[in-house]
Amino acid sequence: MSGLACRACASGTLCQFGQCVGGGSTGGGTGGGGGTCNPRSCVTQGKTCGEIDDGCGGLLMCGLCEVPGESCGAGGVANVCAMGSCVPKTCTSLGRTCGSVSDGCSAQLNCGTCGGSQVCGSAGTCEQSTCTPTTCQAQGKNCGMISDGCNGQLSCGACMVSGQTCGGSGTVNVCGQGACTPRTCTQVGATCGTISDGCGNMISCGSCTGPQTCGGAGTPNTCGAPCIGSCPTGFTCMAGDGACAGGALDNIAFDVPVPVQHTVSGRITRNGVAPSSANCTSGYPYGTLEFVHATDTRFNVSVSLECSGTTTFNFSLPLYPGTYRVTEQPTSYVSMTNLPTWSTVVSTAFTVSAPQSNVAFDVSVPVQITVSGRITRNGVAPSSANCTSGYPYGTLEFVHATDTRFNTSVSLECRGATTFNFSLPLYPGTYRVTEQPTSYVSMTNLPTWSTVVVNALRIQ
Repeated sequence: MSGLACRACASGTLCQFGQCVGGGSTGGGTGGGGGTCNPRSCVTQGKTCGEIDDGCGGLLMCGLCEVPGESCGAGGVANVCAMGSCVPKTCTSLGRTCGSVSDGCSAQLNCGTCGGSQVCGSAGTCEQSTCTPTTCQAQGKNCGMISDGCNGQLSCGACMVSGQTCGGSGTVNVCGQGACTPRTCTQVGATCGTISDGCGNMISCGSCTGPQTCGGAGTPNTCGAPCIGSCPTGFTCMAGDGACAGGALDNIAFDVPVPVQHTVSGRITRNGVAPSSANCTSGYPYGTLEFVHATDTRFNVSVSLECSGTTTFNFSLPLYPGTYRVTEQPTSYVSMTNLPTWSTVVSTAFTVSAPQSNVAFDVSVPVQITVSGRITRNGVAPSSANCTSGYPYGTLEFVHATDTRFNTSVSLECRGATTFNFSLPLYPGTYRVTEQPTSYVSMTNLPTWSTVVVNALRIQ
């Protein structure tokens, strides 16, 4: 946890980045631009125990609970003594993946950092920064570490010429003769994130307090917050807190931006041809096509697949722009068709950027093989007390070795003969075949228990 090494800081000092420093101002990150940060005290924040954020990138120790039976945060208010015990929260339970936050009791949690070009937002989750990273070449640098301008770091190499040092000529992060004098955060006006000291090393300039993020308003190493969406006409985005301000309040027009939808229509096929249906004039929903957007769940939608007067299963629906994963899902009416009883992904990346027609999503189904025969008991046909009844004396269960979608069963009946026959279509593969008795098995000389008749029957 950040700040654990600072628990013994002397009075008047602050814990900042794992070190005790003087209690003066620091370039923390509460402001939107340069200048100093005024640390907040335990008293001004109304806290009486545990460790808290001082608002400038450091930690404050607010003491321990002295009254017997009290603990820090027990009353539901973080860092305030109350009767009872407090159960600390975790980053996961708080839904946070980055930044620092109170555990609800007495300590601060370090929920990690964001990678790449992402920054830690005010909600404690990583989000894409609006900042564009720079390069060593663009900055004219050829040695040491520099900031990429978006809270990241770039390595610009080392000085290879004898006698040269990084920044030795007086130009930071440029090789030259002589010694290099490191820069400070204050000298370059940085209030957050990490920067190069000009001599090949990186230094930390503090952190920001939500809703601000480092570089969030577009200025590298400066705390700020972007305005979400666009400001109304006449209003200006304030980089300090991300608020729209300065416009007339008596005639505001709030615009709701909605992407343009595109109509997509077509049909589904089964192995390249139209599915068949036992009752195509009914208009039953034999299945659905589910469109799941790759980046925005608000745009997820589904459409029914019906067969009305023709064996072509058509669909038509409006879709927002983007890439979708498309799945054909069966309904309870699917048994009236030759569509499979399982879900099938018909497209992993269906892109919508304009209206489309005659789209064909194919449901691939393996070719079934008809398997027929009979069961015997010790090599001869089973006997039955009432063979003309057609009772289901048992079932044969076929369990596929690798794909549970292909599992099936068939009834064993005796109709007018003592030979118990069966016939069913099976998908290719290897099956474990089990004979299972039913409540009518007592009318036969078959056993009352299950029997594995074939451990591995290959169908191909």
